[in-house]
Amino acid sequence: MSFIETVPKYESLYDVENIDSFRKEGQPLLKRFLIDLFNLTDVHFQYCSKEDLLKHLGVSKFDIVMPSAHSPREVCLVSQVVIDDELIFNFPYILVGRDVKKYANAKSIYSRVAKAIAAQLKICYLQKFQSSAWLFGGKFAELMVANCISSKKYNGEAFSKLIETMEQLSVSTFEGENFTTGVIVTRDTGKYKGNTFSFPQPRKLDRLSKRDFFLVNGDSTFYVATPDLSVYKIYVAEEQKTSSFWGDYFENYYMHNNLQTSDFIVRTVGHNEVSVSDSYGKEFVKIENVWHYRYRANLLSYLTEKLGIDEELSKAILYYILYCSRCRVSSIMWIPNNKRSIKKLTNKNRVNLWNEKLNILDPSHQPLIKKVLASDGAVVIDKNGDIIYECVIAKMDPTSAVADKTNTLKGTGESAAKLLAGDGVAIKISQDGAIKIYSGRDIIHY
Repeated sequence: MSFIETVPKYESLYDVENIDSFRKEGQPLLKRFLIDLFNLTDVHFQYCSKEDLLKHLGVSKFDIVMPSAHSPREVCLVSQVVIDDELIFNFPYILVGRDVKKYANAKSIYSRVAKAIAAQLKICYLQKFQSSAWLFGGKFAELMVANCISSKKYNGEAFSKLIETMEQLSVSTFEGENFTTGVIVTRDTGKYKGNTFSFPQPRKLDRLSKRDFFLVNGDSTFYVATPDLSVYKIYVAEEQKTSSFWGDYFENYYMHNNLQTSDFIVRTVGHNEVSVSDSYGKEFVKIENVWHYRYRANLLSYLTEKLGIDEELSKAILYYILYCSRCRVSSIMWIPNNKRSIKKLTNKNRVNLWNEKLNILDPSHQPLIKKVLASDGAVVIDKNGDIIYECVIAKMDPTSAVADKTNTLKGTGESAAKLLAGDGVAIKISQDGAIKIYSGRDIIHY
């Protein structure tokens, strides 16, 4: 449905019956979800007049997506509640964060977010906002991801079941070992030809056993399913080769040349980690029950901007970040802007193992680098890709654990990364797969 510009039934949100119930119950959940999803600083829900909102943003046209003319850190979205072609009310909210305007580069991501929120608000309105906390809970996150990742409308209930199945598989084992698996969701299974293994009759996804899911790895082999989760075949993706090992990884992971337009992949990536991605490189990842939107181009440009390095080195850094996350390797990587900061910010017992330097751009160094990244302390990387030190320890009280503004206790690993980020960029990968990038006061959850 296109954006409606007519006067709504309720021009003021304060006039909507029982809207206070939503503000107390559903709105805080929606705010937390959006902050986590897009790595935002804040979300400001706008109950002011349309005129005041337009003035604040410095724009003249009221629309579904309105980037602020005054601030590079603000984009306003408008979710419209429409019933029987009548506009009931507009629900605007401002996303505040470093990369909010960059996210708009991803294909129609914001308009889909606004429409997904509008769908839930419509149900809330019809129920007089009595179930807003439930409607903006876990199921909403799954519906939001389904809406954002696909260019066509998919069965939300079936999609939720698929996510639930993947979540269960992500924490399960087969013969004592964790395993990965994956499903391509498509409206036309005939698009996936070549190296396939078709079933005599379609099978329902919920009838597949753990052993069945173990047969595909969610990396190069996938089940091919329709939106109603009927499984037709196993597809073996053709391996793509590029000029670099990190390029090979990204090309094959997102399946740029194999995944068809409008289709998407749902897979387990690691223990308690589920990913939904499309051929455009959009990806939503759920780690430890929190959804994050990963837009690779944003992080690459961030590393390039903060460190003054070329894109190829940024891609190699990201490759090793994702390796540690997928393999649940707890690690800290630090790329300082000034080498003099190493002595200033770290203790004297720095470890330099060899006369020769490991370099993250060298494909033959991968096995050693992956072992080094699992060591205690931080790995220091130069701007040419050389590993200067295999291990350094930040100068801090070893018993310290700091609390942030939300009074959340932070361990010594995060505290060390934060301290090292006083110069350059420090990346902390936790054992649960979570990724945090620090630079100065910036904190990016990737």
